[in-house]
Amino acid sequence: MRFRILGLLHAAGPDGRPARLEPRQARLLATLLLAPNQAVAWPQLADAVWDDAPPTAGRQVQNLVSALRRLIGRVIAADGAGYRIETDRGELDSLVFADRVRAAHTLVAAGRPDSAAEQLRAALALWRGPALAGLTGRLVEAAAAGLYEQQLAALELCLDLELACGRHQELVSELVVLVRTHPLREALVGQLMLALYRCGRQADAVAAYQRLRRRLATEVGLDPGRALRDLHTAILRQEPALAGGPPRWPATATGHHGALAGI
Repeated sequence: MRFRILGLLHAAGPDGRPARLEPRQARLLATLLLAPNQAVAWPQLADAVWDDAPPTAGRQVQNLVSALRRLIGRVIAADGAGYRIETDRGELDSLVFADRVRAAHTLVAAGRPDSAAEQLRAALALWRGPALAGLTGRLVEAAAAGLYEQQLAALELCLDLELACGRHQELVSELVVLVRTHPLREALVGQLMLALYRCGRQADAVAAYQRLRRRLATEVGLDPGRALRDLHTAILRQEPALAGGPPRWPATATGHHGALAGI
């Protein structure tokens, strides 16, 4: 891949080596890559580059684009009142990620959860850390947060599928770490509860629910959602249905339509 945004920003130069970008160039390139093959208006680019755009922002954006063209050896085309970076889907990691997630959904619809989970694991392996790590600015940070939600949604779907394939023993350790990192993420807590229960650890599954319930009450003044409450009740009752198939958590993993959409 020539461009990577799922982690530190990486752009290969014409010789294939990483391009050395100064901070304003990096923010401009990141903003273009968040909407690949789409026009980004120059005022939006200026807002991404500067917290308080100077009066000469339009001319400076032009200069930054010219410098980027030389550094990455890539067409950044003028498009209306903005610019568009042209890239094939296989050259940008966020597009490869989206394609693999989309392929996983197709496999789920075809009744192949094991293959779908493999696609999702391959998609998740593209992440090298937080999206656009180290870059600041309102637009970039908001778009990076949107990509992070896509990552979590893909992970939760992958875990659901792997639970459906009977891999609860393998998943417990991973889920413990994930819940420790995202203690209020109800889908992950529910997946941990189910994995523990299927491993014969009913008391630990109930304890995981109680920890979340107390934390929600203390930090946000809420109770767990209906799906998690129902799972808790089913575990207490040792309902036979828990032996196979995960609960139906909302799956929100989506295709990539430009991470700047809606900002």
